[in-house]
Amino acid sequence: MGSCASVNNVERSPFYARFILQEKIGQGSYGKVYLVKDKRNQKILAVKVQAAAFGREWVITDEVNVWRSLGRHPNIVSFHDLRQEANVYFILMEVCPRALSDRVMYSPQWTALDLMHDFKQALLGLSHMHARRILHRDIKVQNFLYGGRDDRTLKLADFGLSVHLRPGEKLDAVCGSPAFMAPEMVMRQGYEFKIDMWSMGVTFFMVMYGTLLVGKPKMSVPEMKEAIKSPTATKTALQGAMQKADACEGEERELKHAALDVVKQLTVREPTQRVGPKDALDLPFIHLVAVAGEEDLARYRKILLVDRPPAAKKKAVTEPEADVVRSGKPPVPRKPQPQSPRVDALTPVVPGGGSSGNPPFTTSGERQLGVNVSDSGQGKRRAKSSNVITFQGSDGVAKRQSDRIQLPDHLDSPNSFRGIEGGASSLKLQRFKSAGNLEGSQLSAEALS
Repeated sequence: MGSCASVNNVERSPFYARFILQEKIGQGSYGKVYLVKDKRNQKILAVKVQAAAFGREWVITDEVNVWRSLGRHPNIVSFHDLRQEANVYFILMEVCPRALSDRVMYSPQWTALDLMHDFKQALLGLSHMHARRILHRDIKVQNFLYGGRDDRTLKLADFGLSVHLRPGEKLDAVCGSPAFMAPEMVMRQGYEFKIDMWSMGVTFFMVMYGTLLVGKPKMSVPEMKEAIKSPTATKTALQGAMQKADACEGEERELKHAALDVVKQLTVREPTQRVGPKDALDLPFIHLVAVAGEEDLARYRKILLVDRPPAAKKKAVTEPEADVVRSGKPPVPRKPQPQSPRVDALTPVVPGGGSSGNPPFTTSGERQLGVNVSDSGQGKRRAKSSNVITFQGSDGVAKRQSDRIQLPDHLDSPNSFRGIEGGASSLKLQRFKSAGNLEGSQLSAEALS
């Protein structure tokens, strides 16, 4: 990662000429995910819409190159195509209607058979990655999705931090979600494939108990890292879980202990003693589903191993988002409201420092730059003074008067320009209005006279 990688056969034809955009089904730090319909064959796919900051297109192309190299596997979300318009990329993939994290929160019930299947499928997907010498580096509940013909096949997703690892190579970049990081990554001791196994153990523990194995979600990043460094942190949590399992009776007690043994083997602090995906698949709890007869499977289907009160349901889709279904295009952007960035133990961290959920720009100084709009067939027009893009240095003086920005109408906040380089230390983006269709138009900042 980090090289100026390229993706072969990137389609540059107009995206909307081929696909009909439907409702939004997800949103992350780097983009939004919509359902789309292919006009040629009426097939429904998912698309992640993501803007590439100038000079940082490799962030997207590296992810797609890794994803393509994985090929097809039933426990990996399938990549379909990559389209590009200006600096906006449309990553087309199979539709997975439900995330593992949603099930943990809103319908947290697993029978013994459910847990066996989900643990096994998660490990099969990761085993396929490791067999291709690809390290995921961001294993967590949010990155597993349910899909397949029955919408019950668990699939590994999100390869933005994934990287090919050469034989004998070790990495030291700290990245991923702090709450799921392995100790050797946090302490910069050099790491390889076993960090994914630790993260998988934390994920399984969260599925079973709805909480983190180490620390608390609202901890700051430094607090979480200190908690992970503690040699007794996982031991305390696992002992508490074992005591709860001891309160059960009969086969339920035995199965809970067996499931917790999977977590224990995945979170051994010494990486060389931590199990890999193939060995984990042979652990008794997961291996049971492969050797069980029909009578055993029927019994496992009745034993409830996870039963927690569900969290409050998500609120319904807002009216602007519902408009996407009717119009086939994203909703008209509203003026972004200032928000304090949330950075805690669940906020992903990218290599080189910083968090993917934290905009790198702040608004400071007073001098502004006007905006000229270049739109095909309309020439240049001066924007209203209240609708401006401002580049300012730490001294309050406008910088880089010729910087250019691509502004599609559905990328409407400063977060859309995360990672812009070229000397600008702050960015203020306010709503821009125009009677014309400026989707993909080029904005050129010029100093006000």
